[in-house]
Amino acid sequence: MRIIIAGGGPAAVEAAFSIRQYDQNSSIDIYTGENVLPYRRTLLPAVLAKTVPLERLPIYPAEMYQKHNINIHLDSTVVHVDATQKCIVLQSGQSIPFDRLLVATGRAARKLPVTESIANKVFTLHDIKDVEKIEQALPNSSAATVIGSGVLGMECAAALLKRDLKVTVIEQYSHILRGILDFECSNFLQKELLTDSKLNIITASSLTEITSHKNKILCNLSSGKSIYGDILISAIGLTAGNNLGLELTTDEYLQVTGCKDIYAAGDCAAVCRKYNRYYKGAFMQGRIAGENIAGLHKKYIFTPAECRSILNNTAFYAAGWCNDENCETAVEQNQNSLKKLFYLQDRLVGCMLVGNVQDAGELYSIIREHHRLLS
Repeated sequence: MRIIIAGGGPAAVEAAFSIRQYDQNSSIDIYTGENVLPYRRTLLPAVLAKTVPLERLPIYPAEMYQKHNINIHLDSTVVHVDATQKCIVLQSGQSIPFDRLLVATGRAARKLPVTESIANKVFTLHDIKDVEKIEQALPNSSAATVIGSGVLGMECAAALLKRDLKVTVIEQYSHILRGILDFECSNFLQKELLTDSKLNIITASSLTEITSHKNKILCNLSSGKSIYGDILISAIGLTAGNNLGLELTTDEYLQVTGCKDIYAAGDCAAVCRKYNRYYKGAFMQGRIAGENIAGLHKKYIFTPAECRSILNNTAFYAAGWCNDENCETAVEQNQNSLKKLFYLQDRLVGCMLVGNVQDAGELYSIIREHHRLLS
């Protein structure tokens, strides 16, 4: 049997090794548009910060793919899937047949519309090439602007602070890390971060114009403020992605609706109409998809989402269902830490930790069990 995997992220890689665990005979071919082995995209800000070397990025070394007879085709972007003829089409025009296919192509970074005059100073941080481009601009930069204050945006800001730049973060909503931390926890974290005099955070203010002025990038905001910088990092989320001509909605077994022998996993897939947001989720979806491609019949079980990071030496963690309107809350605050717990029907269903996150693992185990009981 010929198995093809389109994409080179964690879902693709985990699926390949999962398949090989149960199927020693089928050919497995991974096609990725990048020119390097699959790597941990979540570590890119740390690479930019110079706290993690490039050598630590690959998920597995080349020898592991060779040992398990998994073929990786670099610089080989899949642009289309013909579900009827059961073949993929590469950007080169080459058509390759498959018996079973996994689509794990992820999603691309959304980009800001900018003029050619400043395009060489505006970046995303989504792949290794982005790191290289930013590195080339840093020697001539002393100030950076980051658009968006999600996890990636804040990690970019923290990385640039470590590179000794002044950084301004612009967020259109009322607080940073919206959707991960509530206003109370976000505000506590923001105060901790702003002890760094090189960091400026502007919330409740959206971009109205990006232009250039005296060789600087000028961001005009809805609040009337104007922010100058040498470079700009856009961290405003992901595009809808290239679905390769398919509707990448799957059932609980990760099989694409209406497409026999085609599966999808990771950020590109709507699993039971839910999109993945985190690395761990993509990893687990890839594992289950691989097992099912190999002939098993396992359901993908949704687990409570969790997110953790360290920003400028301040850690935060959030997990589970954190909703002030539906839950009862308990708050414990010290000088440099904040713990907020969320209860539903007297069961712990979510938590937010800022500063001290040593209880994260224990709390998550409880939250996961309570979600199972309440579902």
